[in-house]
Amino acid sequence: MSLKDSSEAGLDYIRARRDFLTKVIKQKELSIRRAPTGRLKGTSHGRKWQYCYKEGPGNAGWHYIRKKDMGFAGKIAQRIYDEKVVELSRLELKALARLEKLYLERPVDQAYAALPASLRQIVTPVRQTDEQIYARWMGQKFEKKPFFDDENIFLSANREKMRSKTEVIIADMMLRHNIPYIYEKPLMLKGLGIVYPDFTLYDFEHQREIYWEHFGLFDDRYYRENALSKITTYQNNGYFLGDQLIITFETARQPLKISYVENELQRLKCCVYRG
Repeated sequence: MSLKDSSEAGLDYIRARRDFLTKVIKQKELSIRRAPTGRLKGTSHGRKWQYCYKEGPGNAGWHYIRKKDMGFAGKIAQRIYDEKVVELSRLELKALARLEKLYLERPVDQAYAALPASLRQIVTPVRQTDEQIYARWMGQKFEKKPFFDDENIFLSANREKMRSKTEVIIADMMLRHNIPYIYEKPLMLKGLGIVYPDFTLYDFEHQREIYWEHFGLFDDRYYRENALSKITTYQNNGYFLGDQLIITFETARQPLKISYVENELQRLKCCVYRG
């Protein structure tokens, strides 16, 4: 298992454990409110136990619980146990919150940034910084998909050529959200060959690429069938919708809703460049 995989597994465990403990606390607090109050103690008599109950504090007022009332004793014992479970669950939740914070902040990774600039030039960090990853990723060289002479060209806010007004809208919104992208970076898909996703994003948290395809002529039957086939090929190559594949589409009557793009970008906090 790689360092990245083990880190993700650790975070998954922390979050699953947190959800479990939160659920346990909620259930046990309800059980405690419904349980009888008072204290319980037991004394052994050979292989058997006898129990005494009292309502208030102090040593006086203990009452022997008869055999037919053992159900009552069990409810008190369960409440005592539930109170201890709630107490310890809250302690564990606090510890998990601190541990999750360490996982997310990765203080060891910050050791490089804390060095003077002169020293950063001559050391090798244990993990590349987001700045280094960004520079390497954005600096990739590849053969771009050509524009034809009769093709419409639209310019984004950073003066990049694009093939549709909607792509420009999406690109400009990414820019406002500090989400870097590469337009039409080639990608090899088994079963289809080289494709050019409209936008390729970088997931800094999981160190992987995310692909965004916009289908702008979805009311055309032939175009729609090709688009659906392409989506299937993405998934056959391990790029699943909602994970590493984002799809937007529109028709002549139903243009792309800006609110939908905004919601997608809000979800993509892992792709925000904070350098």
